[in-house]
Amino acid sequence: MTARAPSAPERAARRSRTRPRTTPAIYPPRDLTPLPLFDPRAQRIAAGGLLVGGAGWGAGQLLLGAGQLVSAAAGLGSLVMWAAIAVVASRIAPTILGAGRPTTVHNTTVHNRWFGRSTH
Repeated sequence: MTARAPSAPERAARRSRTRPRTTPAIYPPRDLTPLPLFDPRAQRIAAGGLLVGGAGWGAGQLLLGAGQLVSAAAGLGSLVMWAAIAVVASRIAPTILGAGRPTTVHNTTVHNRWFGRSTH
């Protein structure tokens, strides 16, 4: 038995059975919400850097103020030291230069006698 060639309508029917029917593609609706201008992770990293920089600047200002306080205290200590030197010098200078007050020495001799009599 020899196979006969299918006729044109048979070929068309066979093709329609084997080929899938093409349906129009249905696309999901597009998301049109605006995206952030900068990456949120990059924003967090930048904010952390600004925070650390601000904290460093504040700590520097605090230490600068503390340094000025220590400097003022050192200046006050220097002033007190010079005042003490001036007081000591004013007390010592007359003695060294010989222009001090004359000192008076009183020598008192007391002779005690019998029965409560004393002479000077």
